[in-house]
Amino acid sequence: MISISGYAETDDAIVNLELKLQNIIKDKFPKADFATKPNFLQISENVMTYMIHTVDKTGSISEKAHEENGPKHNGFLLRIQVVEGIYQGAADLPQTLKGPYWDSEVFIVNLMKRKAYLHVKFSFGKQISKEFVEKIIEIIKKGSLSKTVGSIVH
Repeated sequence: MISISGYAETDDAIVNLELKLQNIIKDKFPKADFATKPNFLQISENVMTYMIHTVDKTGSISEKAHEENGPKHNGFLLRIQVVEGIYQGAADLPQTLKGPYWDSEVFIVNLMKRKAYLHVKFSFGKQISKEFVEKIIEIIKKGSLSKTVGSIVH
């Protein structure tokens, strides 16, 4: 663990990913916002709050809308969380979620040398290029294999 963004105990995997993602993201989106907590990294560009009516597994649409932050047509919202243990969620990951306003890639990346994983949700607007999305996912899955701060395998 090292200090970053004002936190004394930021997870090495988060530090490593933030450093690797900064160059590619800042090159294309110089005003992107990076927010880091000890076990969490969020990077966003052109996001807003939407009112969403949830659709459940049966196709039923909720009558009451809830607020949810998401990217505009030309923005993205990337959330990466370090979770201790092994993934035991109900969702079969990886998944691609297609929504009316944005799409999301949801996946996990197991961390080497410890029983933990990254839970990743990368939401992006319809005008974000496929190449950009693929590059960000590649960096998350493979980019931390170098001997910087932490090591990640997919």
